[in-house]
Amino acid sequence: MDKSVNVFVCANLVMAYCWLVARLPCAAETLRADGFLVEPGGKGLNVAVGTRRLGAEVSALVGVGRDSGGRCLRDLFAAEGISTELVFDFDTPSGHGAGLIGANGENLIAVYPGANDRLEASHAILSQAAIAAADLVYGQFETSLGALWECFRRARRDGVRTALNPSPWQPTAPQLLALCDILIVNEVEAQGLIGCGDLDQDTLMGCLAQVRGHVADFFRTWSGELLVLTLGSRGALAFPRAGNCVAAPAYPVTALDSIGAGDAFAAGLLHGLGAGIPLPDALDQANACGAFMAAHRGVLSALPTAERLRDFRRGLAAVQTATSLP
Repeated sequence: MDKSVNVFVCANLVMAYCWLVARLPCAAETLRADGFLVEPGGKGLNVAVGTRRLGAEVSALVGVGRDSGGRCLRDLFAAEGISTELVFDFDTPSGHGAGLIGANGENLIAVYPGANDRLEASHAILSQAAIAAADLVYGQFETSLGALWECFRRARRDGVRTALNPSPWQPTAPQLLALCDILIVNEVEAQGLIGCGDLDQDTLMGCLAQVRGHVADFFRTWSGELLVLTLGSRGALAFPRAGNCVAAPAYPVTALDSIGAGDAFAAGLLHGLGAGIPLPDALDQANACGAFMAAHRGVLSALPTAERLRDFRRGLAAVQTATSLP
C-alpha cells in the first residue's frame, strides 16, 4: 500500500461523556455507574483521526465553541498531525454528547450539536483547496448539512470522489444522493435508504439474500458507484455498480464497547479505497478497524494506528477473508 492517501472530512466535535454500566437502564430507572470516561469525539472527528492514524493526510472542516471543547480539539489535531486551518470558532458551545455503555457493549447516546450546526456553505467555499487536493471527501450528518452539501458540490465539480454515511439517520434528499459516489450504511440506515426491512438473518450470506434485490432496485435510481452495508458481528457487504458483491466476515472479537466502531470501519474503508487497494482488501481492513475498536474501551484511544492494526490482524488465527461473489 505505497500510494499516499489524502482525505477531506466534513467533521464535527462532540465532547463525549460516557458512563459504564452493568446494563442499560429501563425508563425512569437510576443505575450506579461502574466507570466514567470523557474525551473528544463525534462521527466526523473519529473518522478524521482514524484515517490519519492509518497514514492518510487529513483535512477536516469543523465548527467549535470558544470553550474548553474547542481548545481540546485544537490540541488533539496538533498531536495527531491534522491541520487546524479549517477549524472555525463560534459564540456557541461546542457539541456535547452523553452515552451509557452496557457491559455487553450496547449503548444509548444523546447528542447536542452546538457549534457544529453553525457551519455554512461559506465555510465549505473556504475549504476548496483542501477538497480539490483530496482523493476522497467524507461526510456524515452530525455536521451542518449546508456545509456538507457545498463540500460535496465542490468535490463533484473537481472530480473528487465523495463518501457519505447518512448517520444519524434521516431521509436523504435525492439531490444529495446524486452527489455521492460511495454510501456507507448500517442496518437502520439501510432500512431507510433501500427499504430492505429488518435484517433478521444470523449469517452474512443470509443477510445478502435479504438485501440483494433491494440493492439492485436502489441502483436503478442512484448514480453512485459503491454501496457498503455494515452488519456488526456478522461482517459487511459491499455492492459495486460494476463488479461482483463482496462479503467480508467479521473478525471474531468480544465486543466491550461498540461506540465508534462504525466510524473506525469507515476510516479503514476510506484509507483502503484512497490507497487504491482491491475492494475485498479494503473491506477486510475496514472490518478489522471496526473490530479493533469494539474490542477496546473508549473511542479515540481505541482507533488503531497502522502498526497496531497489523499486529491485531496477525494475532487472530484462521480469520476468513473477504470473498467476491457473482
